Parts: sequence; C-alpha cells; structure tokens
Amino acid sequence: MDYLRTTFDNNSFDVVWALESACHSVNKAAFLKEMYRLLKKGGRFILADGFQGRIKTAQDVQLMRDFNNGFATSLISAEKFKLYMKEAGFKKIVSLNMRKEITPTSKIMYHLGLWGYPLARGLEGFRLLSPIMTKNSLACLEQYKAFRKGLVEYIVFYGEK
Repeated sequence: MDYLRTTFDNNSFDVVWALESACHSVNKAAFLKEMYRLLKKGGRFILADGFQGRIKTAQDVQLMRDFNNGFATSLISAEKFKLYMKEAGFKKIVSLNMRKEITPTSKIMYHLGLWGYPLARGLEGFRLLSPIMTKNSLACLEQYKAFRKGLVEYIVFYGEK
C-alpha cells in the first residue's frame, strides 16, 4: 500500500521501522506525518536511510544525478528530515551517522558495478536489458564515490510519539 496514506487505523503500532524507504518518497513531510499517525502514544519510530550531504562542484551534481536516477531516490539533508520529524510531532529525536558501518557494503556494491555496468550497457545495446537496470548498475559505482566524498550520508533516526 502507499506508505504516505496507509489504511491502518490511527495509533496502531508500538514501533514503526523504516529501512531505506523514505529515500524513495518525494514528500518526506507526508511520510513522517503518516508514520506519526500510525504510532500509539509513546510509540517509537526508527529509520535507516540515505541523506544528502554537501554538494560543492558540477561533478558532484552529476554524480548525485546518476546516484538518484539509478536508485530512484530523492534525498534531502538530515537536518531537513529532523525538522520534518519535529513538525510531525516526534520527540526525543536522535540521529546516528552510520557511514563507517555501511562502507564495506558500499565497497562491495562498487566492485559489482565495475563489471556489472559495462555488461549492462552491452545488454541494453542489444535490447536485452532495460535502461533502468543500466542506470541502477551505474548507481552502484556512484554510490561508493558519493559516500566517500560526503555527498551522501547514511543515518539512523529515532523518535517517539
């Protein structure tokens, strides 16, 4: 179901856990309002996701365009996300930057992209693979570069109703 407008009753859950899902929503404020609505009083919201870091150059802009297009993401800053959490009503908000912890997985994805992206381009040329899959393969390369440059952060958020 649409996680911006679920059919669950108000105050349905003690915990809402969102793993790499808010990054695919264009309207983060609506996402957080819905998560808040679903929680019982005293309920806990936990999210682990990617967030936009500092973009400084035209190369950074292109790298992030490839990242976002390949993973179908729409990233915002952690600061803005925290503000949206407050506006939704969350209290006791805590955030933890987990970039160091996800670096090994990011590196694996990068190495898969080293052979996967050229293969995807070739298969797409023969119309055996969709352009979306080629963009996804490119994003496997770009995500590692983006994390290393600080263009993307991986953060866990916690808040209570």
